[in-house]
Amino acid sequence: MLISTQGIFRFDKITKEMYLAQIHSEVKVEDIRKEVPWDLKIAPDLSQTEAPTTEEVEFIRRFSPAMSAGRKLSQDLVVANIMKKMAARAQSYK
Repeated sequence: MLISTQGIFRFDKITKEMYLAQIHSEVKVEDIRKEVPWDLKIAPDLSQTEAPTTEEVEFIRRFSPAMSAGRKLSQDLVVANIMKKMAARAQSYK
């Protein structure tokens, strides 16, 4: 099994080929197919993944706050922190 930001992929027991088994909400199969460089197989019983429980969300926020904030926000926070440190260093040279 492979869990991605777009869905859950499984492997066929006979052919060993990866296929899309479940898809996350608000993700379209067409968008996934655009990113996969082969003819991606789709499970005939493709279903949507369940939303995480409150406990699961709290666990992720507690043990991986950067991931729970989202990639874009995490990057913005890192850049802001670096800029703040650079400004402080520049002030110390004056």
